Amino acid sequence: MANEYLLHGKLTTQQRHRDELASILLETSKPLSTAKGCKLYVIGKMKMIQTPFI
Repeated sequence: MANEYLLHGKLTTQQRHRDELASILLETSKPLSTAKGCKLYVIGKMKMIQTPFI
C-alpha cells in the first residue's frame, strides 16, 4: 500500500475577487488531473456574510 497524504488550505479574499481567484485556482489545477497519485482536488466557495463592525 502506498503512502497517502492530504494537503488542506484555506484562502480568504474580498468578495469582489472571489470569482477571479476561483478561476485562477481551477486553471492552475489542470496539470493535477494527470498527476500520478492525485485523487481529489476541490475548490469551494462559501457564501460571503456581512459581519457588523464593532
